[in-house]
Amino acid sequence: MVRHPMVFLVHCCASDRTWPYMYEPVVSTLHQGVKATFPTWKIENTLLPNVTAASDPLLFAHLRHPDVMICIGPLACPLVPWEGLRRRRVLTVYYQTEPLHECTHLSADEVWDFSWHNIEMCEQDGKQCRKFDSFTECDGDSHCTLCSPTVDKLPRGPTFSWNSEHQVACVSIAASRNRCQRRVLRYVPLGALPMRFATQHRSHLNTIAFLGNPHYRRQECWDGLRKQLSPNDRLIFINNVWSDQAYEEILHHQEVFVNVHKSMNKGSQNWSPFCGDSHNPVTFRFAKLLNSRALIISEHCHVRDEEEFQGTVTFVNFSALGSAFRHLRQQTKVERQLLAEERYRLFQRRFAPEDVFRRSGITRSLSERVAQSRMQLSAAHSNGRYTRGRRVRESRWRFRRGS
Repeated sequence: MVRHPMVFLVHCCASDRTWPYMYEPVVSTLHQGVKATFPTWKIENTLLPNVTAASDPLLFAHLRHPDVMICIGPLACPLVPWEGLRRRRVLTVYYQTEPLHECTHLSADEVWDFSWHNIEMCEQDGKQCRKFDSFTECDGDSHCTLCSPTVDKLPRGPTFSWNSEHQVACVSIAASRNRCQRRVLRYVPLGALPMRFATQHRSHLNTIAFLGNPHYRRQECWDGLRKQLSPNDRLIFINNVWSDQAYEEILHHQEVFVNVHKSMNKGSQNWSPFCGDSHNPVTFRFAKLLNSRALIISEHCHVRDEEEFQGTVTFVNFSALGSAFRHLRQQTKVERQLLAEERYRLFQRRFAPEDVFRRSGITRSLSERVAQSRMQLSAAHSNGRYTRGRRVRESRWRFRRGS
């Protein structure tokens, strides 16, 4: 019986309902990307009961080449037995979900990220590897080759580069005190998914909503935004949407949403201490809201992220968020509906999961893994048949000789 390759998705945690709902668009994007590109592959989605469950080797015991293991998010992934999986030649992938100002150091073969900003942050870590004895570079075919120059010479070539055709980058980061490790980085944004809930546009518009945790933004930012609004306009915060039912209810009342970057140094992330800094990534809410025909106003983002979403989101300086909202408020209900529909269709065309896979080079990479596996299997079978045939001939020869 032919065993089809598997993509094994792992994320956390059943013990907290907020995380599975937050990661659902990632899971759906990867699931649909695999099914559209490799329809014969098996997909297994595992929701861990708790964080520590990721450290159990038995969870991954059924995986082998050319299977792919993708761990999503920062909660449980540091505990995954990455090295053991790599020794079994399983392709290990970490899907990075957080806005970062540094490169993740998990020991995965590849990092898939929703933001170009985060990928570019790895360039800074790559520069640190120039003093070590190895580095990586991408060739024209977007393959990474590990190079080890002689000890008495500095590394030649870049430690970081990306291939614009396939939206893939290669970087060496410090894996230990005196060694660099190759890392493949791919831009894999959240995809355009079948619309399940649609925004209900209203004739009268006087509220702009922030979907997310407002406490990760400085109070000065919210005060500054409120001052930009007209006296009858309101800024509201929505931080309790952890189910489809709650999300659908929100869309019945809100049609315009604002994005303000994280600006507080909380947890392990080093976010900017002030608002209005464009050197920040897009967020998960962009894809989720665009899939629902909502209208988004955002302060400027990282230039490459902004290029990806050009035409689907209103990008302005932080000081112009209020005037951008007034412009939408002055439009008629029909005009806002048409604008939302136009943005939705553009997002659907640009971010179809199969196109996300193709642009990031995932389609090509996994196809090559399957081809390599088939060649190795065919060679093994051929060698096995030859060995058995030789044993039979030698046995007959010994019988005729009487030995």
